[in-house]
Amino acid sequence: MRASALLWPALLCCVAGAVFLPGGSADDAIAILKVKPEALAPELPRYGLNLGGSGTWGAEQLRANVLANPGFESIIDRAIVNVGRVDARGFADDTDWLARNQGFWSGGRYDVRSGDTAGQTGKILASKRSPGNGPDEFTVDTPTASLRRGDVVSVTRDLDTTIAPHWWKGNGVVATSRDIPPGSVGLQSLRLLADAQRPAEILHYLDNIGNRAGKLLPVIGKWKVALWARQVGAGASLQIRFDREHSPAFLERRITPERVWKRYEFEFDANDVGPAGVLTLGFTARDGEILIDEAYLGEADAGAGGFRRVVVETLRSLHPGYLRDWQGQLGDTLDNRLSGEGSHRPVRYRPGEHESQFHYSLPDFLSLCAAVEAQPWVIAPTTLSDAEWRKFGAYLHAAAEQFGFREIFVEFGNENWNSIFRPAGIPDATALGAVADRGFRLLREGGGDDKRLHTVINAQFVNVQSSAQLARLSRQAERISVAPYFLYRLDTGVGADEAIKRAFDEDALLLEKEVAEAAKLGKRLSVYEVNFHTTLGTASSAQRNNVVTGAASGTALARRLLQGSLAGVREQAVYSFAGFDSYVGGSKELVRLWGITRDLSVANRLRPTGLALAMLNRIAGGAPHAIDCSGKHCAALTRVAFAGGASIAIASASSNPIPISLALNCAPRARYALRMLDGTDPSRNNETRAEVAIGEQSISCAQKSLRFTLPPFTLATLQPAGA
Repeated sequence: MRASALLWPALLCCVAGAVFLPGGSADDAIAILKVKPEALAPELPRYGLNLGGSGTWGAEQLRANVLANPGFESIIDRAIVNVGRVDARGFADDTDWLARNQGFWSGGRYDVRSGDTAGQTGKILASKRSPGNGPDEFTVDTPTASLRRGDVVSVTRDLDTTIAPHWWKGNGVVATSRDIPPGSVGLQSLRLLADAQRPAEILHYLDNIGNRAGKLLPVIGKWKVALWARQVGAGASLQIRFDREHSPAFLERRITPERVWKRYEFEFDANDVGPAGVLTLGFTARDGEILIDEAYLGEADAGAGGFRRVVVETLRSLHPGYLRDWQGQLGDTLDNRLSGEGSHRPVRYRPGEHESQFHYSLPDFLSLCAAVEAQPWVIAPTTLSDAEWRKFGAYLHAAAEQFGFREIFVEFGNENWNSIFRPAGIPDATALGAVADRGFRLLREGGGDDKRLHTVINAQFVNVQSSAQLARLSRQAERISVAPYFLYRLDTGVGADEAIKRAFDEDALLLEKEVAEAAKLGKRLSVYEVNFHTTLGTASSAQRNNVVTGAASGTALARRLLQGSLAGVREQAVYSFAGFDSYVGGSKELVRLWGITRDLSVANRLRPTGLALAMLNRIAGGAPHAIDCSGKHCAALTRVAFAGGASIAIASASSNPIPISLALNCAPRARYALRMLDGTDPSRNNETRAEVAIGEQSISCAQKSLRFTLPPFTLATLQPAGA
C-alpha cells in the first residue's frame, strides 16, 4: 500500500485547527462521520461462508482423504415427484425432469410428503416414462385415490449396480462383493479378478483441472495410502501406485495380501516438485482374486473432522460466524448423512451416469464448525421422511449439546424455485410451504423443541412477491433466505474502469424491502449466498476476471455485506470457500468464480474477496450501529460500526480518494489499528502471485476524532489497538 494514499497531509493543509482543500470548503470535501448512539440490533454475528462440496478435480479438494467413495459403495437415487396426474394405480410427475429409463424406480419406495395422505409410504411396483419421453410414471402398491395434483412425493431407489462410482475401471474383471472387513458398516467391497494373461485394475484420478490452474493439490510432506485387503485363494498380488503425470511415482508397492482381511498402511514423504499433471492412484491385482475396501489417500495427519489442515487453517483466518453446508445433498438419506467415510455412499437426484455426488458427512462438518468456532448452517434434503426428520432433530439437539453450538440453522433444500434443482425441488410455493412445515414440525419434535434450532426456507431474491408468499405460507420457518448476488452481466465494449464502477452499482433498496416484508409476517430475512455473479453478457474471460479477482473486488463484496447489515439482515453467508473458475452462461468461456480462495494448495491463498471477509470478521460482532455522514462523498461510503460502536468498517465506491474525519469518544493519543484493502489499482490480483494484501498502520486520536484518507475502491476497518 502506498504511504501517500494514507497520509492526511498529502491532500489537506491544516491551519490553526481548520482543514482546507483547494476549490471547496472543508465541510464539503471531507466526509465527516459520527456513529449513531442507537444500535440497529442487539447483536450481529460475524459474516458467514458457504463451505461447499468437496471435489477431486478442481480447487474444492477439502477432505484429508482426497478419494471420492473410498468404500466403493453403490449409489442412492432419490428425487421429488411434483404430482401432475393421479389414477387408481399410481401417479406421474408434472415435468419430464426426472428423465429415468423404463423400470428405473421399480422396486423402490415412495413417500407422500404433502396433501391428505402425507406420510403414506409404500413400494413402487413399476415405473416408466410417458410417451414421447414425457414425465416419469409410477405404479405403486397402495391405493392413491386421495392423492391430488400438486401433492409432493419423495421416491427412493437403492438398487444401483454401477461398479465403484467415482472410480475408473482399467483392465480385467472388476466387480463387487458382500464380503467386507471386520467392523465395517459398509455394504460391499471391491473385487479385482485377474488371471495370468490379464491383470484387474481400478483407478482414481485427482487434480485434473488442467494447465490453466497449475497444481491445486500439491503432494507435500507426510502422506499415506491405506486400505483393507485380502486375497481369495492363493498366489495373487496387489500393486499400489500413486503418481503425478510426467513425474516419478510418489509410492509404488507390491504386496501379497493375506487370506483374511488386514489393514495395510504406507506412509511416505512427498516433495511434489515436478510439472503440473493429473494425479493417479491405481490398485492392480495380478494372478488371482483380491478384495479391497475403505481406501485412504492423503495427508497422514488430518485436520478437524477429517478435513485437510490447510482447510482448517484458512477457515480460522477467515473466522466465519457461520459455515453453510451446501453440497448438492438434496437426494440424500439421513443415515447416509450421518455415516462414516468408509461406508458413506454416493447420492444422485438428477438423471445421468455422471450425476452422482460424494459428500462429506454431517458429523465431520459439525466437528469442523466447532474447530473453527463457526455456527452450523445445514441443508436438509427435500426428500426426507417423517422418521428421518424426527431423527434429524434428535441428532442436532445432541450435537448442540456436544459441541456447545449457540445456533444451528436448518434450511429446507436449496433454491426450490430454481429449475436446475427441479429433480429434487418443489417450485410451487404452496406445496413447498406445506412440505417444509411438516418437516420442521417433526424436526422440532425430535429435537425436544430445542430453541437453538432455527428453521430457514429460501426464496428468489429478485422476486419480492416470492419471499413474501413463502413467509405467509410457511408457519414453521423462522427465516426467509435470499441470495443478493451482484454484477450479473458484463458485455464486450465496457471499459475496465467502467466495469469496476458497475461492481459498485448495486443499492440496498430491494434488500430493505424484503426485510420489511418478512418482518410484517413475523419472519427475519437472511442471506444464504452472496458474491459476484458475473456469468451473463458477452465479455471475455479476461474482462470478467479483471473485475471479480481484482483488488477492488474485495471492497465490492464487503460493501454488499455491509448493505445487508444496515438493511437489518442478521445472518449472511458468502459463496463460496473454494472454486477456481466456472463456465459462463452455457459458453466455453470461464470466469474465476466462486472461490474466495484462489486455491487450497497452501493455507490462506486468498483472493481479495477472501481478504475482505477476513478483515470484516476481525471486527464484526456485537451491537451494530449506523454511522452518520456529512459532505459530498457520503453517497459513495457504506459504513457500519460494530461492538457497540467501538470498531468501524467503511467501503468506498468512489474512484477518487476521500478524506475521512471520524468522530469518536476516544482519549487523546489513543491508538487505533487502521487496516485497508486498497482497490486503487483494480488490475492487481492474487491469481499468479500475491499482489493484494491487507495494509495496516497505527493512527492516533486527536480532538476526539480519527483522520485518514480512504483511497479509491478501498475497504477500511478501525479498532482500538490491541483489540
